[in-house]
Amino acid sequence: MAWSEFNDHLLQLTLVSANPRLKPSKLEMAIMPYIKLTTQSELPAEGEAKEFELAGKTICVANVNGVISAMDNVCLHMGGPIGQGYIEGNKIVCPWHGWEYDPKTGEVEHDPKSKLAVYPIKIENGDVLVEA
Repeated sequence: MAWSEFNDHLLQLTLVSANPRLKPSKLEMAIMPYIKLTTQSELPAEGEAKEFELAGKTICVANVNGVISAMDNVCLHMGGPIGQGYIEGNKIVCPWHGWEYDPKTGEVEHDPKSKLAVYPIKIENGDVLVEA
């Protein structure tokens, strides 16, 4: 892609940002893959989990041994709220029926083939960002 084409894409990206009815292209999505979830001060304390809303979806953020992870919030068993669960060892436990999930992979403890989506997460300038 020539420099002028790249600049045109940046201009289109700016226009898309200004007009929410326009759908971004794959290139534009590649340029801005992370979106703000919360601030660093709102993250759960070590050994805790918390729920956050993101574009109409609830995300579970867990702090397991000082490592922050983000994953889907709905338990695969009966739809329990994972973010209202608790940390036990290196797992996050659903508060309804005790299903255990690995926060790094989203895998269910007793069935590694079943897993929740896990979202890459990073912290920049006090903002917590997840990959869209």
